[in-house]
Amino acid sequence: MKQVTFSQDHIAIYRYLMLLDEGQYCLEPATPRDDTKLWTTDQKASFIESLLMGVPMQTIYFAETYFGVKIVFDGYNRLRAIR
Repeated sequence: MKQVTFSQDHIAIYRYLMLLDEGQYCLEPATPRDDTKLWTTDQKASFIESLLMGVPMQTIYFAETYFGVKIVFDGYNRLRAIR
């Protein structure tokens, strides 16, 4: 059985965006997505509004490649909304 390890990081949105620009994070999903499940502009706006009101964002999960790049596993729509 393959060993799976977990780690937990708390990073601010601006820091995530900076790491994304540096290539340490990849916004492409680790698993194929059904395009019908992508958020609309209104859904993205509602999510951003909730962040501005201080509503906590759910956990986002990443899979790490052998090269150390983190690829989004769960939370693609939330990250696309703030990107």
